[in-house]
Amino acid sequence: MASQSLLSVVLGLNSSQFTKGLTKAQQGLRKTGTQMQNVGRGMTLAVTAPLVGIGASSFRVAADFELAMKKVKGISGATGKDFELLEKSAKDLGSSTVFSASEVAGLQLELAKLG
Repeated sequence: MASQSLLSVVLGLNSSQFTKGLTKAQQGLRKTGTQMQNVGRGMTLAVTAPLVGIGASSFRVAADFELAMKKVKGISGATGKDFELLEKSAKDLGSSTVFSASEVAGLQLELAKLG
């Protein structure tokens, strides 16, 4: 009687079918869990990689613009309000024309070199 479960002793039931059912359910849950982990990994790669790329690209664009504006400031000698106007016009033209703000800043730099 040592190998029988307490449930079978108390209720006089055969618990072998119940145990088999639980074992099968556990195996099914493990399989489902593994499948969900695989889906999660795939989603992470599919979502995270493009977001990292977008973030890196955005950072590069902002850094390029800032560098171009620093060059404009250095060559033109513009300070304070004058420089703020140059920066604002580069951003405005960048958003309203086919040229980017960095390209507009590059053109401002060329104009500043010409005097």
